[in-house]
Amino acid sequence: MLTLKPDNGRARTDETTYVVQGWRQGNGTLWQPNQRVIVFDPVCGFDNTELLVSEVTFTQDQNGTLTEIRVGPPDAYLPEPEAPARGKRKKPEYRRTRSDEYD
Repeated sequence: MLTLKPDNGRARTDETTYVVQGWRQGNGTLWQPNQRVIVFDPVCGFDNTELLVSEVTFTQDQNGTLTEIRVGPPDAYLPEPEAPARGKRKKPEYRRTRSDEYD
């Protein structure tokens, strides 16, 4: 199982999980994390919405061969920008150069 973790609160509210029959998509490829999919789900408010697959779990048991797919908005998985470092600024170091030797 591979997982991408959401970085903001909004993502957690827009994430949802679907269970589909089989391990492969319509084109024959396996479901994979970090791929974009178009979702139509009026109950969740997705009207042909592009979402990112964040987690895929394959199972095979008495219920059959199933794939659990967790999806969310692509922007939710972007890294947060780094905050500027706070603190004292370092004074620039004085470096002696050849021209200083002759002054």
